[in-house]
Amino acid sequence: DTDDFGNETKGGPMPVAMPNAPAAEDSNDVPPPLLRNNSSLGRVRESYAPSVASESQLEPPTLDQVLATRAGRRIFKQYLATEYAVETLYFLDAIDRFRSAYERMDPREANSSANDIYRTFVKDGGMLEVNLSGIVKRSIAKTLGNPAMVSAPKDCFDEAYEEI
Repeated sequence: DTDDFGNETKGGPMPVAMPNAPAAEDSNDVPPPLLRNNSSLGRVRESYAPSVASESQLEPPTLDQVLATRAGRRIFKQYLATEYAVETLYFLDAIDRFRSAYERMDPREANSSANDIYRTFVKDGGMLEVNLSGIVKRSIAKTLGNPAMVSAPKDCFDEAYEEI
């Protein structure tokens, strides 16, 4: 057997535990079926569902829900690799690290970190440039290029994160 990514599997596809997914009562219980709908490239649509629900009644997990689990991140990374877009996950990780470390950074560190993210992922021709609209790219460049700015704002990449 192989999964959606061509990887060999033993005993069929590995279910991905998503937030609010029903848990098996004990190790002998069979988990609810894993529903798959890969029609949207913008989301990984894998979630547990009660066996009585029809697929049309289920809401796919949000990107935040997928990225909240180790298995979800792994599957999303594999998916992005097949689309030659793994830099998207690296970009989202860089923004998450920037946000979580922001309160511990002095203004110089915040500016340096934000500019590194910009040069690597946002700037045209960046080493791992992600697909963002020109409007969002210009907005980030304007924010980071503001001479009156003391420190890069914590939310300077929020528009880009939402667009992805």
